[in-house]
Amino acid sequence: MKKYFLFLVLSIIAAGAVDAKILCISHRGCRLTHPENTLVCFDHAATLPVDWIETDSWLSKDQVPMLHHDIDMCRTTNVGDWSGYDCSPGGEANNPLGRYPRVKDFTVAELKTLDCGSWFDPAFAGEPMPSLEEGLEAVQSTWQSGQVGVPLIVEIKDVGQAPIIREIMERRAFHPDSLIIWARIHEWNAFQNEMPGTRRIRGYYDPRDLTEQDLADIAAFGEFGIAAMSPWYTQEFVDLTKQYNLFLYSVAAATGGMNFYDQVALGVVGFHSQDPENFLSNRSWLQCVDGIDNDGDGDIDFDGLDRNLDWTVDVPADAECLNRLDRAEIPQCSDGRDNDADTYYDYPNDLGCVDALDIDESGPNAGEVPDGAGVPGQQLTVNRAGGDDIVIAWSASCSPGDSNYGVYEGVQGSWSSAAPVTCDTGGATSWSFTPSTGSRYYLVVPQAGNVEGLYGVDSSGVQRTGAARCYPQVSGACGNGI
Repeated sequence: MKKYFLFLVLSIIAAGAVDAKILCISHRGCRLTHPENTLVCFDHAATLPVDWIETDSWLSKDQVPMLHHDIDMCRTTNVGDWSGYDCSPGGEANNPLGRYPRVKDFTVAELKTLDCGSWFDPAFAGEPMPSLEEGLEAVQSTWQSGQVGVPLIVEIKDVGQAPIIREIMERRAFHPDSLIIWARIHEWNAFQNEMPGTRRIRGYYDPRDLTEQDLADIAAFGEFGIAAMSPWYTQEFVDLTKQYNLFLYSVAAATGGMNFYDQVALGVVGFHSQDPENFLSNRSWLQCVDGIDNDGDGDIDFDGLDRNLDWTVDVPADAECLNRLDRAEIPQCSDGRDNDADTYYDYPNDLGCVDALDIDESGPNAGEVPDGAGVPGQQLTVNRAGGDDIVIAWSASCSPGDSNYGVYEGVQGSWSSAAPVTCDTGGATSWSFTPSTGSRYYLVVPQAGNVEGLYGVDSSGVQRTGAARCYPQVSGACGNGI
């Protein structure tokens, strides 16, 4: 038997809008910095701006949808201070109905006298409980002048709200895309009948409950998408949702499960966020883990995985996916390991890490480019000089067409430019510097991007030649040029 999870979303939002980017859906507004489900909270979320603002709706005693999350009001209001009411632990029986007070026990006029801010911080004292109509009114300004604004997503907490919400939308002529409805399974038909043609997202606890036929049936029924707990997301599952054009929405990001990076790498695009400010500050990273070649250089952008096995998701250097052939895009072959067991660190172009001793891993062969291996007139050498300085020199006749060279110093695949060097065509050139301690690699790269020479130098300054040469793990320098 299938386990339904949380909600159904009936969305009036335009079909293409949700696929435009990774969506930040703020949970009850900005509840880490403001009292949840209040207008001051929504206003702050809209100014960030988040993409959607999630909230919750209960009917008051006089049948007005009010925005509040819990089944009772003790946690986020001062109702326990009212005469005859008790919110203390174990005090349920001391209340008029023998339980903690709820939204449905009071009229709108009574609910409006509650303080919904002091529990969070005295600075928000007196913040009232908003109605759904007030919440919708608060986001209307974001939809002006034809712009795509911030919709209010309302999780329906009790039955009977469908006709009331339809009446509010029609009477106030609110922008149709400013509302998204979350309804539990027993309200699916009610909202479909009252608001026909709206899109819906079905929620499931475990995606493993869903077969491909289930997804096909959901799509055929006209649903907009589905949501499920992320610990059981797989690439196959995500690919199937795309195959059936179903939007995939993650609620588990708010409470645990897979992290944002792993989910985006699989193809999830909508996220319930407890901390929207932090989410938005990192969203530029998230677009770089979507498995797409955003900068059009033929390499998949950073995949958001823990390649160096330090239990932390790697942070892309190319945060905006703009730099071509940068280290942020090199996949598993940049993990500093000899994956194909050929005694050399794998190199970016051996994407499968399976080709033993290929040129991608061993650097240029003698004669293919000037590499100092006995090529007359183009030999490059590395020597120990007086004062422990290292001297990098090449003899007369540099490569035609190359003039500006860079000498890169590296260790464990991390490169930093030591200095640019000017090579006079037809003449010898040398450059000296004080080396760093420990073993280092030195890579000479011309402006044209062809490797001029690649040599390893041990900690005593002695050049390694032939089979003893040190090969770097990554050569972002060669890819970018100088």
